[in-house]
Amino acid sequence: MTEDMKEDMKMDQEGLEQEKEQGVEVEETVGDDKEETLEEIPDWESLLEQQKGINEELTNRLARLQADFDNYRRRTRKEIEEITRFGSERVILSLLPVIDNFERALAAAEGKEELAQFATGMEMIYRQMQDALAKEGLAVIPTANQPFDPEKHHAAAQVETDEYEENMIVDELQKGYSLHDKVLRPSVVRVAKAIENS
Repeated sequence: MTEDMKEDMKMDQEGLEQEKEQGVEVEETVGDDKEETLEEIPDWESLLEQQKGINEELTNRLARLQADFDNYRRRTRKEIEEITRFGSERVILSLLPVIDNFERALAAAEGKEELAQFATGMEMIYRQMQDALAKEGLAVIPTANQPFDPEKHHAAAQVETDEYEENMIVDELQKGYSLHDKVLRPSVVRVAKAIENS
């Protein structure tokens, strides 16, 4: 018990005695009650320590919640960017066979006088579609004079030749496409193989 508390109790006791002298009825407390009252007075230092512990726990919990929220916000922003960037992927994948057929039709019409005007119109439409898809991030995977890359190319066959270095792409059987550096469809190619001397 602190000195201030002792002093307050002493002053209370003196005040009770003065009231008795003046004839005021005063309820006397038994000595045991005084001890119980003293025991009921809280220990302020332990309460303060307890409150500090609660405060620290709440501060830590708040910091964790803030970190969780920041992570959630970053993850959500990244997901939105991915959806925005690759949202057209499914549509573009379904258009790749259409592009292939356009190219086949244009190749078939090449050199035929009776189809020259028709081929010119088809080529304009084909270029317009290519430009629209390029704006979405679609790009052709290069194969000419390129080494074989299993992440971008699919080897349909190996060709024994001395015109190309080992593992170089000889020719392309089907164009491959990427969307923002993500391979949508690998290029189907034939790859050079060194001629074995027997």
